Amino acid sequence: MDVIDTLLEIMFNYFKKWLSNYLTLILFFISGILELTPGQNRVIVIVIDGARWTETFGVTGPTYTPRMDSLKTAGAVYTNFYNTGLAETCAGHTSIETGTWQTILNNGSQRSTFPTVFEYLRKSTGDIGYVVTGKSKLNILDYSIHSEYGITYKGIWDGDDNKDDEGTFTKVLTAMSYQPKLLVVNFAEVDYIAHMGNFSNYTAAITRVDDLIAEIWLRVKLGYDGYSVTNTTMFVTNDHGRHTDNFANHGGDNCEGCQHIMLLAIGKNITPQINSTLTFQIDLAPTIGDLLGFTTPLATGTSLFDYTQPLPVELTRFEVRIFNNNILINWSTSNEVDNYGFEVERKAEKLDVNKWEKIGFVNGSGNSNSQKYYSFIDTDSTGGNKIQYRLKQIDNDGQFEYSN
Repeated sequence: MDVIDTLLEIMFNYFKKWLSNYLTLILFFISGILELTPGQNRVIVIVIDGARWTETFGVTGPTYTPRMDSLKTAGAVYTNFYNTGLAETCAGHTSIETGTWQTILNNGSQRSTFPTVFEYLRKSTGDIGYVVTGKSKLNILDYSIHSEYGITYKGIWDGDDNKDDEGTFTKVLTAMSYQPKLLVVNFAEVDYIAHMGNFSNYTAAITRVDDLIAEIWLRVKLGYDGYSVTNTTMFVTNDHGRHTDNFANHGGDNCEGCQHIMLLAIGKNITPQINSTLTFQIDLAPTIGDLLGFTTPLATGTSLFDYTQPLPVELTRFEVRIFNNNILINWSTSNEVDNYGFEVERKAEKLDVNKWEKIGFVNGSGNSNSQKYYSFIDTDSTGGNKIQYRLKQIDNDGQFEYSN
């Protein structure tokens, strides 16, 4: 019997070693499939120069932005977004880019005294952003005169003074072909035509640029030049509005028409919503920094994520490995909103059963825009010749999504 027992022990140990190696190979393969990486984030900021809230998302009557209206359900619309600084082209654009209120001349002779998002980006990551404009005076946007940033960390400007949105659109497509992480666009024609005082022509210009913006997003959705809805966030806003009682002009009186502007956010990290929180033009720069992974230490605005955290639960890692004869499952998230937690599910392929079963639950972090780490140990992984794992992420309202 001692010989038989010895043989059985040898056979059992051999089987344990074989099973361990087999599971290691299988789990390594599965974790390779299920590991979700966020990809290289990209941000597009589109500024419709001088469009008033009441002719964009605040219209009461027939819409002048039919194609952007169709994007609302997939994006976040901020209904109380304001420029409370100087309602001029140069000041508005530099406020967007620096996260600080700028009171500079409107003739293109002054650059910002605070760093732009292009400088923050390049100094932090080495990446070079692009800015495309339909007004030549906006060549001031590619860098500031700040002593710690400035021309060394400049972006690339491409533009002219034609105030022709079709021409600007062509330049935008060229810029997108270079696949910059950050692209800022000024469509100038609406403001140019509004100053002529014909309301019908003004609203027609809004409808034309609405079409161009929708075409840009369509190219993102179709995956042109490496853009996609899984790696790109797009913002559509204004530098300023127009006088409440005189659409032909703007600036100087701090009226509602000049200050109340639109903001649509769509794409990666954006949860569809209508948001009525009071937010500001200078909040865009730190928001861009959050999305692209750099800080904006001199900005005075607040990231939109700090107001509302319009972020889904974003799984950035999922890996499975053998640990002390058990199965250790690790995962992490970069963003969470209303995250109740994670059900851990297992499927062991056997002759008699081949279905997913819940084996545990791990509490989520609720709301977060920082990295969170989770783990779970499966102590009963025997049975079946192939084991797979997945997560069921559950929101506070009961909605859920699987990791694969």
